[in-house]
Amino acid sequence: MVILALGAKIVAIAVDATQEPVSVQILLGAVVGVALSVCLWWLHFDVTSIAVEHRVRLSGTGSVTARSAGAISR
Repeated sequence: MVILALGAKIVAIAVDATQEPVSVQILLGAVVGVALSVCLWWLHFDVTSIAVEHRVRLSGTGSVTARSAGAISR
């Protein structure tokens, strides 16, 4: 789901940028928007996966569920 949401954000940036004439503000906004999407992708797929792996190792069960990984608040 996360990858779909981030991809949709990049498409939305591109669609919105094509509605206006090219300017420095439009280019800067598009670059910042895409950079933010890339940072969110990195945060979710790199940092979060390491945290979940660490939590699974500490639990000693060898398997992970959404609740045991901390994805669902208790």
